[in-house]
Amino acid sequence: MATVSFQVAFVSWTAREIPVKIYGHQDGRAPDEVPSPPLAEVTLNATPAELRAMAKFLSDCADEMDRMGDHYDHVHLSDRLKQFRTSPHFVVMRG
Repeated sequence: MATVSFQVAFVSWTAREIPVKIYGHQDGRAPDEVPSPPLAEVTLNATPAELRAMAKFLSDCADEMDRMGDHYDHVHLSDRLKQFRTSPHFVVMRG
């Protein structure tokens, strides 16, 4: 079975019951080559330490969004945490 990895961008989040929009693209394809419909599921195959690092990254992104307001665009996990350089792209965007 072939392995497919996705670039994931978390696009919107609120405390109300509005779903986060998640987008991705197949490994080896540029994100702008093919428009991506929203994904229905994301699976993270990670260790507890990796999940904690990602959780802190997400919390830090939320704090940065609060500080920057509409000027916040996007942040790549691998730009902030070098141990994720060889992982699929994980991008947080302002919703």
